[in-house]
Amino acid sequence: MTTWIYPRSKVIRVVDADTIEVDANQGLRNKRGIEVRLAEVDAPERNTAAGKTAKAFVEALLPSGTEVTVVSHEIYSFTRVIGEVRLADGQSLGDVLIRHGHAVRYDGGPRG
Repeated sequence: MTTWIYPRSKVIRVVDADTIEVDANQGLRNKRGIEVRLAEVDAPERNTAAGKTAKAFVEALLPSGTEVTVVSHEIYSFTRVIGEVRLADGQSLGDVLIRHGHAVRYDGGPRG
């Protein structure tokens, strides 16, 4: 399995609790905006009260410009990957969301 790692990526915006847009560092000063859909995590839909609360939690945790590392094993398209977002302290954003009750572990099948 191929792994893509984008260190020193900068958060552009939070789309919803389990999708963020980052300016991905690809080396040689080549950056591009990509959406990262968190792997193995399911958060409430953004048009629900729980979804709005979860999104606000991520926005407070990762304001625009925050540096993160993106680790992906699956490229969905040129501008979207399925992967893990690691915070500056090494924690997984997905694990933080789950620990705080804003998401659940997702292992396939229909999303909640």
